[in-house]
Amino acid sequence: MKAPRLPAVNAAMCALLVLAAAPAGAQHAPVTSRPWLPPPPPPQGMQGGFNGGFILVEREYVPVVEREVVREVTVAQPPAAAPPPRKPYVIGRNYSSLPGGCMKIIEDGAQYYYCSGEWYRQVGAAQYKAVPRP
Repeated sequence: MKAPRLPAVNAAMCALLVLAAAPAGAQHAPVTSRPWLPPPPPPQGMQGGFNGGFILVEREYVPVVEREVVREVTVAQPPAAAPPPRKPYVIGRNYSSLPGGCMKIIEDGAQYYYCSGEWYRQVGAAQYKAVPRP
């Protein structure tokens, strides 16, 4: 039994080949075959060289991994600097502040400050005068 022909399919295939062909105005270079020719000899002075060759060297590949490890380290805070030593207590001298641990005492209507064995009296807005014991 013969296979039925499909004239529509044949016509479509032919139309595609015609449309896929190059336009009529295109120029094609003629195809010529040449016999294989050996490469030209090297120029003078290059005899015995590699003539563009290469050398294959096999080496062992050693991967290098660089890592940076960052660790937070708590830094101990240095102890607070001690205040400079106070000048010795001198009766009659004025000071801009009182030493720590003072107690306010009123004696004969006057205000005195007793600070660790030393007596002071306020003489201005922020001035204290060292006085003898009242």
